[in-house]
Amino acid sequence: MLKRVAIQAFKLLVIFISFYYLYRTVYPDLLKLKAFEFNSRIIFFTISGFIIYGLFFFIKTVLWFKILKYLETPVNYPTASKIWFASQIIKYIPGKIWFIVSRVYFARELMSRSQILFATFLETILMLISPILVFNLTTGTKILQNLDISNAANIAILISTLLCLIGLHPYIIQKILNFFTTLFKSAEILIPFHYKKILKLFAFYCLNWLIYGLANYLLIVAFLPTGFETYFQVTAVFAIAYLLAFLSFITPGGVGVKEAIQVFLLTKLSFPGLVAVAVSVIARLIWNFYELLGAIIFVGFKDLLSARKMMAESTPEK
Repeated sequence: MLKRVAIQAFKLLVIFISFYYLYRTVYPDLLKLKAFEFNSRIIFFTISGFIIYGLFFFIKTVLWFKILKYLETPVNYPTASKIWFASQIIKYIPGKIWFIVSRVYFARELMSRSQILFATFLETILMLISPILVFNLTTGTKILQNLDISNAANIAILISTLLCLIGLHPYIIQKILNFFTTLFKSAEILIPFHYKKILKLFAFYCLNWLIYGLANYLLIVAFLPTGFETYFQVTAVFAIAYLLAFLSFITPGGVGVKEAIQVFLLTKLSFPGLVAVAVSVIARLIWNFYELLGAIIFVGFKDLLSARKMMAESTPEK
């Protein structure tokens, strides 16, 4: 019990430190808020970014549905979206395991545990490797140079890009998958995909990160008129921030951590601190809005509550 309390306290501390960093970043520019006025440009570009965010989430669910169809599971798009959005809401419960448990729970009558674990594993791999390639192909080198590691920038770009492509090979994925199926005591399954099919999915995930970058670029343009060349910088920052926040395993959904990374990298690229913080916070609100909207449309409160009850009963007392 004491250990769990300590872990939760540490996570809350990380969130507090992250948002305190945002406050310290924006503090020097707080006086500028007095002269701030809403205008049609801010409204137009904010709404545009909001709409593009919706497209980003739609494509994410379509790609998830595509993975399930490749596995020849009897699911339609609404059912696939139900499984996906339920896991996105439940992931905010402390403990990364609930993200996977929720998918097994909502897919239990439609496919085997091995199938849902494989689909989740493949989606996660694609979601984590694709931002690396997008980061490399946009302005990753410039960001690394601004972090005073310019000597290793080109080598890091080359090696990570090659590792991305190698890591997607069915043989590599199969080895990693076998480890997890053993861990979760599930039957081993052979990957039913050819390398070409995985690369096709990978290409669409990369494209979706570019759409994600466009959404955040429009949010920045709403507050800071800037040329389109900064689009690639913004895309690189937000893509790699998602990856690092996911890998941190510290806060549920990367709350606070992702925003702190975004602000840090944007300010390194000479974006004003006030704009970096404002856009990061607005982006978080929009992200959570679409997760909640999708859960309401495809899942419903009744199913979410039943899943939450199941998880509470599955949590051992310590």
